[in-house]
Amino acid sequence: MTAQTHDYLSYSGITLRLAGPPLDSWLNSRRHRKLYYFRRGTSANRRGYVGYWTLRDGKLYLAKLLGRLLVLEANTWTEFQTNTLDALFP
Repeated sequence: MTAQTHDYLSYSGITLRLAGPPLDSWLNSRRHRKLYYFRRGTSANRRGYVGYWTLRDGKLYLAKLLGRLLVLEANTWTEFQTNTLDALFP
């Protein structure tokens, strides 16, 4: 099995790799599963995205999301590349 790309957490000027992707539970929920899909680019990134997170006031925030996101709107798949954060959370 290929080692997977990590998400990253920036906190107090230090960048750390996360052991698990915090966004997965939201993306895999029944409500969102059929609306969003990330294209897998390599076997090292089965999720199809890399998330960059920050901690502020004890809360975890998604700062940047890189990947190839497909969004289903009006029965048509639209693809977004590079920073997909705006497409995922309009």
